[in-house]
Amino acid sequence: MKPGERARVVGIRAGRGLVERLSAMGITPGVMIRFVRGSQRGPVIVDLRGGRVILGRGMAERIEVEQQGERTREA
Repeated sequence: MKPGERARVVGIRAGRGLVERLSAMGITPGVMIRFVRGSQRGPVIVDLRGGRVILGRGMAERIEVEQQGERTREA
């Protein structure tokens, strides 16, 4: 995703522990997120539900999002 783009979370490809951790942060299937910042390395920053969340690259890569009718693997 590019900065400013919005997407809907459609799934999380991870074990129960990471799914629960992301859920506690508010990242669940169906929620809309907006990509703020990220690069090839380092953390990813997203806006959701009025706040910002910083995710490690490995965590972000496990979140499946749907953007303008496409499904991609990374938030």
